[in-house]
Amino acid sequence: MRAVSRIVSVTAVIAFAALLTGCLSTPVSIAASSTPITSKTKVTKLGAVSGDAWALMVFGYPLSEPTPMKNARDRAIDQKGADALIDITVENRQFLLGPFSLINTHIEAEAVKID
Repeated sequence: MRAVSRIVSVTAVIAFAALLTGCLSTPVSIAASSTPITSKTKVTKLGAVSGDAWALMVFGYPLSEPTPMKNARDRAIDQKGADALIDITVENRQFLLGPFSLINTHIEAEAVKID
């Protein structure tokens, strides 16, 4: 009888923990550029770049870098020493486990140097 009670308890805890977990992936935005570029602006395309950044939150409060989107953008720009990004696609993934959230921001774009 005691073994059955223990199995039921463990199963209930596992089921409850499973209800608190999840994963969410959403395209955040698609933008023309990270810096205003007009038709008169001369740019040199440097090639495709990407950048990632992570943030860890507990109850919505950041425990690590609080601006993963800015950090991912900066990492993409730094890959080729660019001044700006064009044709930007941003994807945001969020992994949830109870009060903890792990957020990943991924950016893909074309790096440009402003002449």
